[in-house]
Amino acid sequence: LSLPEDINFDTKVILEEKLKLISEKEREIVILKDIYGYKLKEIAEIKNMNLSTVKSVYYKALKDMGGN
Repeated sequence: LSLPEDINFDTKVILEEKLKLISEKEREIVILKDIYGYKLKEIAEIKNMNLSTVKSVYYKALKDMGGN
């Protein structure tokens, strides 16, 4: 899963650097949620994962990328 082409170049560079800090599983969930706009429940269905697992992976990823 990759970033869409229509994202501002500077934003894309920053996002790509941050996304390198997390695992591929975390990266997919973050991109689906924050770039493509899926809800965590939808991501759980898409990835065939438990909703609580998706939530914990997502929030761990944000923390690992330097978020709050």
